[in-house]
Amino acid sequence: MILRLSVLSAAIALSCGTAAARQPEFSIQLNSLASYTGSAAGVPDTTGIEVLAFDRASKRVFAINAGANSVDVVDLADPANPMRVTAIDFSPFGGGVNGVAVHDGLVAVASEAFVKTDRGNVVFLDAATLDVLGQAPAGALPDMVTFTPDGEYLLVANEGEPSEDYSVDPEGSVTVIDLTNGVAGASARTATFSAWIGREDQLRGDGLRIFGIKSDGSASNAAEDFEPEYIAVQGPRAYVTLQENNAVAVLNIGQARIESVLPLGFKNHNLTGQGLDPSDRDGVNLVQPWPVLGMFNPDSIATLKVRNEVFLLTANEGDARVYPTGDDVIPGVDEGDIFNEEAAVEDLDLDPAAFPDADTLQERANLGRLNVTSTLGDPDGDGLFNRLYSFGARSFSVWSVADFAATTALTAPNAGLVYDSGDAFEQVTRSVYPLQFNASNSNTTRDNRSDNKGPEPEGIAVGRVGPRDYAFISLERIGGVMVYDVSNPRQPQFLQYVNTRSFGSDALPGQNDSGPEGVTFVAAEDSPNGRPLLLVGNEVSQTLAVFEVEALNSQR
Repeated sequence: MILRLSVLSAAIALSCGTAAARQPEFSIQLNSLASYTGSAAGVPDTTGIEVLAFDRASKRVFAINAGANSVDVVDLADPANPMRVTAIDFSPFGGGVNGVAVHDGLVAVASEAFVKTDRGNVVFLDAATLDVLGQAPAGALPDMVTFTPDGEYLLVANEGEPSEDYSVDPEGSVTVIDLTNGVAGASARTATFSAWIGREDQLRGDGLRIFGIKSDGSASNAAEDFEPEYIAVQGPRAYVTLQENNAVAVLNIGQARIESVLPLGFKNHNLTGQGLDPSDRDGVNLVQPWPVLGMFNPDSIATLKVRNEVFLLTANEGDARVYPTGDDVIPGVDEGDIFNEEAAVEDLDLDPAAFPDADTLQERANLGRLNVTSTLGDPDGDGLFNRLYSFGARSFSVWSVADFAATTALTAPNAGLVYDSGDAFEQVTRSVYPLQFNASNSNTTRDNRSDNKGPEPEGIAVGRVGPRDYAFISLERIGGVMVYDVSNPRQPQFLQYVNTRSFGSDALPGQNDSGPEGVTFVAAEDSPNGRPLLLVGNEVSQTLAVFEVEALNSQR
């Protein structure tokens, strides 16, 4: 199924107020080439394909099937006809695969321990022969892995999530694996957050979220509470999202040391162009300002260097801490019974001084159904909330590393923020899919996710086509990819929204592309057909979507 939306996108951009900047003379559009169905499709209670990595020499894609604890190896020699080579069972190595990366024929797969709070490992494979070359230790729940551009280091984000009963909360960390002597001579060091232990109150005052409470009633310290999610590399440093903590950590790669932790601040949804649709019971697709502050809670992160200035680009998905994570995880214990920071606005006591119209706001057609955190908004502890903080900013943001400075006001955005896409994602999807607006990835119910993070921007990748730089952002819930020209990172331009999901089939595995997560850009010089590609892993449909990036010479 090919969806060409360049003309429609331009019209939507005008309605969103994002086309004020002059359109570039050179532009692109995504064209759908193929959808590959993963090996785990149809297996009950499994998820995949999620995270992808492409090897230019073997022309293979390595795709994580987390629910099946396996990795699909896909031949992409003909991008329009992806073919399965094999599926590698990783159960001998641990309890689940979470991340994969490739550099010059070397594949690295992050494998969590059989008990997820124990230390995991990284398994190295030869991309061509698929032989196991060795293993290296990692921290608790190794998640995202990435090579430095020169291949000398592999970086591992060790998320360190608590156990389902919240009795154990391992420290989050980043493992730095030195590969200068090859896999056989690899050495691993761990960058920890131990230097922040004892500074929790100061960090909270700076806007960092440190809020974990174990099942015995004790508070998690900063090192335990920080949960590294995703890593992007630029020069001698890497930037690590701490999603639940609403922050980014800065890693000195050579020293394997966390240099700083940067709070991201909060987005004011009460401004024109920064609104949201907060209700699944309002009966309309209405995106407008509301008195809510959004935690950015970024998942994926990418870097872009322009004229010696480093920028960070984040997909602001949002994430709540809830344990256990499901009703069937611990027998007899329901989801969230041990720890749950989520609360609906209608269930909170609002401070009448801050919200004189509280009764109206708390109606279900207004803010009543919106999920917010109960860990912020009541600074004096009197039980009355004078601010509301929702999960995720429903956008992508651009941050200048040079401008970053810790904020001391909980309501202020961080000084590093130079651009945010505002409410454009909801405005665009509302225009394209009025009957499926804010649908979930596992059903087509309109407005289903309006009260809970909306479209959920999940993955982000940056790539250069011709003379310009582009950002590709996946929307986990309604599906599809947003395309922006980010050649000027302070003034990105919306170009296209493309979605190859078939809503009529309710995301049955193998039937459509639903639940996009990982996004991988393949440059023209690395591509099997000599043209840039975008690869998207769809967790719910368990498919790999392949797009070709077509260069366009725009008319003046």
